[in-house]
Amino acid sequence: HYGRNAFTLTENSLNVTLRFPFMITRGEIGFSGLNQSQVKVLKAIIAKPSVTTNELCRIVGLGISRINIIIKELKELNRIERIGSNKIGYWKIVD
Repeated sequence: HYGRNAFTLTENSLNVTLRFPFMITRGEIGFSGLNQSQVKVLKAIIAKPSVTTNELCRIVGLGISRINIIIKELKELNRIERIGSNKIGYWKIVD
């Protein structure tokens, strides 16, 4: 049993805690063909689309240059795309 997903609404934000595996209603996100680091980054982006590269470093436990390489790989694999600027944008999971 993996527990329930949690949603917390505050005055200025919505926090979502997703426990894996979880169901995505728009379709499934596959992790096949990805290495462990790519999966960790993708899961972090799913959990928080506005995640920054510095936050990804802390979450995944890798340096900024490696995170940037993984992001580039995920973009090239057409798994993610950046919407908006680096400062106020977010990551979109490509269906």
